[in-house]
Amino acid sequence: PGMPSEDRAHFEGLYDAELNFLDQQLGLLLEEIRSQGREDTTLIAITSDHGEEFFERGRFGHRSTLYDEVLRVPLILWGPGFLPGGLVIDEEVSVCDILPTLMDYAAIPPDSRMYGVSLRSLVEQDTAHIDRPDISALTFIPRVPNGFYVLHESAVHQGLKIIRKTHIPWSPEREQ
Repeated sequence: PGMPSEDRAHFEGLYDAELNFLDQQLGLLLEEIRSQGREDTTLIAITSDHGEEFFERGRFGHRSTLYDEVLRVPLILWGPGFLPGGLVIDEEVSVCDILPTLMDYAAIPPDSRMYGVSLRSLVEQDTAHIDRPDISALTFIPRVPNGFYVLHESAVHQGLKIIRKTHIPWSPEREQ
């Protein structure tokens, strides 16, 4: 709170610079794949482990809340040899689905111990919905100077998002 607008703009500029660098590196990777003639046999998945808050609710970063700007990240699949170009799917999926999807396209049998499901049928539009348990997430945010941790939990069920915060007393013994 109270951060000068110049400082906010600086943070956003640094973040944009990171995205620009990533974009350049992906361009080089795709160029190399094309130069080797491998675009018909290559599938690339691009995602992130978290998003960022830019003061939407007065906070900056990704370690304080479980709001959509932190949890919802894009998943981009690139594979011109076997994926339709320009397809946009609004269905919520999970990072747990990435490995089963890549395994499916590589004709590797699924492992029953895996939590995720292949998104292939969704990509190929054979189904409009992936049937799965409710989406949930949790994180511990240390608040050692205040003497407690905060456990943030979220769940989405039938379009309703629920977020709960629980304060857990901290002691040095817990760290061991």
